This record gives sequence, structure tokens and C-alpha cells, in this order.
Amino acid sequence: KKGKKKGTAKKKDSSALTEDDKVKQAQRQMELLRTSLAEARDDARRTTSRMINVANDLEHKSDALATQEEATRDITSDLTRQYKLMQSQLMSKILDLQEVNRVLEDRLEVTQRSLQDTRIQAEKTLREKEDMIAQLTQRIQSMESAYESVLNEALDAMASKVETARDKWEVESYVVQQRNKDVLMEFGLSHVAL
Repeated sequence: KKGKKKGTAKKKDSSALTEDDKVKQAQRQMELLRTSLAEARDDARRTTSRMINVANDLEHKSDALATQEEATRDITSDLTRQYKLMQSQLMSKILDLQEVNRVLEDRLEVTQRSLQDTRIQAEKTLREKEDMIAQLTQRIQSMESAYESVLNEALDAMASKVETARDKWEVESYVVQQRNKDVLMEFGLSHVAL
């Protein structure tokens, strides 16, 4: 019985509103809606600005990574060129030494010099050539090791930078997504529904 009395009282209150009261009430509701709409627009602008900043930052990082990759390619190309040049020089020296050896053997046969003197000179020359070849071979091996080490370090550094940039981007992306979810939740919307 009490519930019926309250319902009756509400009906009397709503019917007691005049047209002016209804217009004022509608205007207040419209003003509240305008304020909410303006706040939503401001939030949307801020979110868009943050997204643009994140996109720009990602683009800068991509450019930096591309520059690093180009520098690595340049270094690799230069080291390869140097290696080939040294290999060519070594081959030329070996051919020169072989030619010297041939000339010495021809002279040995033509001049009929003392066998003992010739043997001593030939053995000395051969030792020098073998020492030089051994030294050059050791240098090549050392350079190959150094080249491999430099290349591995450069690739490891580049992989580390890429991993760091990816991790940072994932964190920033998660933060932006979380903010967007929070904004949607403030408006009573679900990100899953979108």
C-alpha cells in the first residue's frame, strides 16, 4: 500500500511540471551533453596526438636502424674489399717468389758455379721464402679471425639494438592501448565490442 502511495506522488510531481520547467530541464540536459561531448573531443585529440608522437618516434627509430644497417653493410663491404686486395697482393708476391726461384735454378744450370755455394744460397733463399710465406699465411689467418670477430660484434650489436627497440615499442604500444581502454571504460564502452 505504501508503494502505491509513492507512485501516485511521483505521477503528481511529473504532471505538476510546467512547460517552462520541462524546457529548462531539457536545456540543462543538453548543456550537460555538450560538456561531455567537449570533454570527449578533448580526450580524443589528446589520444590522437599521443598516437602521432608514438608513430613519429617509431619512424625515427626505424630510420636509425636503417642507417645502422647501411653502416654495417659499408663496413662489411670495405673489409671484404681489403681482404680481396691483400689476397691478391699475397698471390702476386707468391708468383714473384716463384719466378725468382725459377730464375735462380736456371742460373745454377747455366753458370756451373760451385755446387756448395749454390746450395748455400738456394737453401738461404728458400728459407726466406718459406718464412715470408709462413708470415703472410699467419697474417691472413689473423686477419680472417679479426674480420670474423668484427663482423660478429657488429651483428650482435645490431641485433641487441633491434631487440631493445622492439621491447621499448611493445611497452609503449601497451601503455597507449591501456590508456585507450581506460578512456573507453570512462565512457562506458568496451574495447572488445569495438
